[in-house]
Amino acid sequence: MIKRILSRAVDEEEWPIWRLPLMLSIGFVLAGGLFYGLYFGPGLSFLRGLDYNPSSKTYAVKLEVGGTLFAVPANYTRNAASRRAGQHQHMTLHALLPNLTGYQLSTKEQFLRVDDASPLVIISISGVDRELPNERRFDSLYAPYIELKTSDIENDLQAYQFGNETPYRGKDLFRAMLAGSRLQRAEAAVFICETDDKRGAICETRYSLGPSAEVSYLFKRRHLSDWQSIDTKVKDLIKGFRSAARIAN
Repeated sequence: MIKRILSRAVDEEEWPIWRLPLMLSIGFVLAGGLFYGLYFGPGLSFLRGLDYNPSSKTYAVKLEVGGTLFAVPANYTRNAASRRAGQHQHMTLHALLPNLTGYQLSTKEQFLRVDDASPLVIISISGVDRELPNERRFDSLYAPYIELKTSDIENDLQAYQFGNETPYRGKDLFRAMLAGSRLQRAEAAVFICETDDKRGAICETRYSLGPSAEVSYLFKRRHLSDWQSIDTKVKDLIKGFRSAARIAN
């Protein structure tokens, strides 16, 4: 009977007719597998190596970001994408205060902490179109939105508050007030911090590596009083990665 019904749509020479339900069954299984994989399996960010996936290995990964070469120990990389040698537009690193040590199995829990006192520092290196010194960043991006400049300078930081109707609402600004040359003052650190009433509040700053690359890093606001030590150690760490790349060549 089935053959008689289907024969109206299928020529006799296309038999055996079992091919049709077999193909439909295979299509159904493939579609179900695809749905299951997309819904329950690893997402696109995991497949691209962007999800958190640290390594305890210490072999050096040679990368280039924005025309700048680095040789980074694998245990400083935060995801698999940052462990792929070659050219990158962006890479993400991590380390622990106070000495900016890389990931180890014995300290893996410390890298997962999100509390106010977390020692985690996340460092990003990105390619950029042009160099933007911190002084110019302050004048062009932040100064127009400042509502209040505090009168006190603490830990060599001048504090500012943004207006409630600005893009930086809910954040504070801190600018390093250091003596030195004109160039040193132009490169003085500028920190954007979440207000300290927010649980796990973080601070972020950035600095240029030249006309085509920059470094940004963030840490918990609880550690802001140690900003000079943190800033020096981050810059020394990145400088070491650049020196290692030159030596490897």
